[in-house]
Amino acid sequence: MLRRFMNESSAAVDEMIAGMVGAFGSFYEKHPQTNSVLYKNRRKNKVALVTGGGSGHEPLFVGFVGHGLADAAVCGNLYNAPNPESIYKTAKAVESGKGVLFVYGTYPGDKMNFDSAEEWLRKEGIAARHIRVHDDIISAPKNKKQERRGIAGDVFMLRIIGAACDAGMDIDKIVDLAEQVNENMWSIALSLTRNNREYLKQNKLSYFDNADYIEYGVGLHGERGVLQTRMQPVDQLVDKMYSQILDEAGLKKGDSLSVLVNGLGMTSLMELAIVFRRLKSLMDGDGFRLYDADIQTYCASHEARGFSITILKMEEAWKALYSAEPYSPYYSHKIAASQTQSQASIKPIPPKSVPEKPVHWEPVREPIGQDGELNVLPLRDMMIYVAQKLIAAEQMLSEIDGVIGDGDHGICIANGMRTARQRLMMLTEANMPWEVYHIIGRSMFLFAGGASGSYFGGMFLAASEAIKEKRRITVEDFTNMWRASLDMILKQGGAKPGEKTLVDSLTPAVQALAGHPVREFPAAIRAAEMAAQDGAQKTRTMQARYGRGKYVANRGMGNQDPGATTIWLIFRSMREYLTAPEE
Repeated sequence: MLRRFMNESSAAVDEMIAGMVGAFGSFYEKHPQTNSVLYKNRRKNKVALVTGGGSGHEPLFVGFVGHGLADAAVCGNLYNAPNPESIYKTAKAVESGKGVLFVYGTYPGDKMNFDSAEEWLRKEGIAARHIRVHDDIISAPKNKKQERRGIAGDVFMLRIIGAACDAGMDIDKIVDLAEQVNENMWSIALSLTRNNREYLKQNKLSYFDNADYIEYGVGLHGERGVLQTRMQPVDQLVDKMYSQILDEAGLKKGDSLSVLVNGLGMTSLMELAIVFRRLKSLMDGDGFRLYDADIQTYCASHEARGFSITILKMEEAWKALYSAEPYSPYYSHKIAASQTQSQASIKPIPPKSVPEKPVHWEPVREPIGQDGELNVLPLRDMMIYVAQKLIAAEQMLSEIDGVIGDGDHGICIANGMRTARQRLMMLTEANMPWEVYHIIGRSMFLFAGGASGSYFGGMFLAASEAIKEKRRITVEDFTNMWRASLDMILKQGGAKPGEKTLVDSLTPAVQALAGHPVREFPAAIRAAEMAAQDGAQKTRTMQARYGRGKYVANRGMGNQDPGATTIWLIFRSMREYLTAPEE
């Protein structure tokens, strides 16, 4: 049993508020009828700012009640939205004639209950509006931004909007400003552990299934991430998070950014600082200007062992509001002293991928593979040829992806393969075959971006592990390689055959390799190519049930899956290299 310093779980929220108000009685007061905290010294004759949500995220939401912040916070039970009546009564307690603005995360219970309270206020003639923070870029595609969850973006939102309310802006202008902030703020979170929503009743902590893995793209209520991946050095994790935010945000060199590295509850300040160190190096390397930085646990998932990264693109019009120096017992952050370059002189890391140079690679197609074995050099040359073919297919793959996804699949694949191609050229006969696929895997995982980088990176890394001790590989070894890749995708990605993913092409390709009677590379790979092509074509009649494609339902019918198409192109390119392209 996991022990905690609390009494009856049903009384935890009441007792938490009593403790906070008792400690800061000159600052806070409790609403007499609800689990809400009010700012005693709030300004009158202005738009009242009310925030709130489920408990378990402390210091959000109570800790962001104060000067230049919210006027009140409504506290629901653990991870449960506060009820409409509590929200309504709290808003009535702080409203002073200029209307009420609710700020909260985009979660179903919050949406329904805050909407009900908003409607009740409007029926009384009180101007009531809302802003739902939706900074979590993992939780829904770009065309469904309004469905995205809130992560730690509330911190930036409450700071800017709280200052706008205290400055006396009218409610319509504040809502316009808040919407602009929402569109220029992006977050990703990951975690080693999660909390069961009912943990207070069960009195135990729920862990993810495998201690060797992390959940990438988690929500603040203990929801699983969009991807489970092996534990890695933190720099690799930050690289991926940063890359995905850049893919989403479309930032340009010279943009001014505010950054928050937020702990999810059990992550130490040391670890959070190490995360920021890498993030700052990446930003410097890309020519961004750091306007403000913060490293702290503000928005927790109770006891989750993880962190989130939030980046806000600063507009000149917001900077005066942002710099108004808010204060509460739990949040008093001044703008970082170094807004341009770190006093610690962090050396910028190299660009996110190997710089593209003019490359003319003419493979020497010797009659390889007839003896049933390949060493590192023909494998290297074959995969360089594959990389060149995938780079050439960038536009086609992105166009396919644009029908059911966000149209960046070809870009991601090409980015990773450009880096892989440059690094493969450095291999010599002193290297081992597994290093060929390890290089491709790392290049895809770190530099491709998007989900494509994770899936294809993990796929090639799994392949490299399957031949780790081999100096020469046979068709049987080659089959085992791709079987390991398929197993990794099935286990970590969660997709199954028939769900319109790369699995629908990779599965028949592996089956063709395993079942081919001739143990020569050209014939075996040709069989895999044909099977992969057939599998990719069959995805045209499938409805996507996994990944971003599931959001567009039947709109993807008739369109070939981009991941499955990429698998087919890989096998086709390998066959071309071994046999020379067919006219």
